[in-house]
Amino acid sequence: ANLKTLKSHKFQLHSNLGDLKMKNFVQIFFLFSILFLGITINSNAQNFEWIWQNSYPLGNNYNDITMLPGGALVGVLDGGAVVRSTDGGTVWSVSYPDSLNGNRSIYEATFLNANVGYASGLDGLVMKTVDGGITWTQLSTGSVEDFWYIEFINADTGYVCGTTSALLKTTNGGANWNPITVTGTSTLLYKV
Repeated sequence: ANLKTLKSHKFQLHSNLGDLKMKNFVQIFFLFSILFLGITINSNAQNFEWIWQNSYPLGNNYNDITMLPGGALVGVLDGGAVVRSTDGGTVWSVSYPDSLNGNRSIYEATFLNANVGYASGLDGLVMKTVDGGITWTQLSTGSVEDFWYIEFINADTGYVCGTTSALLKTTNGGANWNPITVTGTSTLLYKV
């Protein structure tokens, strides 16, 4: 009986060694397969030079882009940036016309022609350009509301609107702004 038990244990020992060798083989095979796959993928991979495409040339949110007569593009962005391109968007110039006031975000721009335009934004920001968006002059509105929209219907008459039903009107090209009372709402005005 002892010889039979000894042979039985010998069989279990060989069986366990066989299972262990099989596990090692599977693990080694798996590791070599991953290594081979990684080398194959890496050798077939192409190297690309990445070019910033999302919100080029800046990562700021673009709030409005206007195409001027003649093809120039002017964009207004969060963080007070104004971008301008004269070649269809290949090359952009960047300016920060509100840098003295902390670069308030600019939400909207409107142009009367290729040169004269207006922009509005955070904390009462209203600006005017007379050179197609290259330089900007800040206009005083007497308001600290966030202006989401600006529109001029001619060279003299324009409107700006925004938070808490703020609505202002100018009749002299932005030199003076007068509030217009809006009844029935106290929410944001996004457009007039």
